[in-house]
Amino acid sequence: MRRERIFRDRTNPLETYDDDELFKRYRFSREGIQYICDLIDEDIRHPTRRNHALLPVHQVCVALQYYATGAFQMVIGDTIHVDQSAACRAIHAVSAALTRRMPEFISFPTNETSDVIKEGFYQLRRFPSVIGCVDGVIV
Repeated sequence: MRRERIFRDRTNPLETYDDDELFKRYRFSREGIQYICDLIDEDIRHPTRRNHALLPVHQVCVALQYYATGAFQMVIGDTIHVDQSAACRAIHAVSAALTRRMPEFISFPTNETSDVIKEGFYQLRRFPSVIGCVDGVIV
């Protein structure tokens, strides 16, 4: 006997939540989420809406919530009304698309500049052999 298909309502999180709620859930602003969607849209957009394929905005929100919380994929999927396997595919697709864009946003110092950077970190806070930090704030 065949199971009846259930189509869940997938509202656009950018239209559903206010700015504070978006930041709490995804750790990005509305503009940031839209920028990511525009950046990787061609890489993650399904060619058709067949079988109610996830739109890029849904895929990005699933991935961002997973990155922000580290929760189980099933829990992440439940918030946007997708199955765990769809959440897994979305996270993988968004991660791969962002990884391909990595050289546009991340650069590592050359041998010539690394010594200057190391000295700068050491002078600031006595951190030896440091050439960079992620999301670091020096006060």
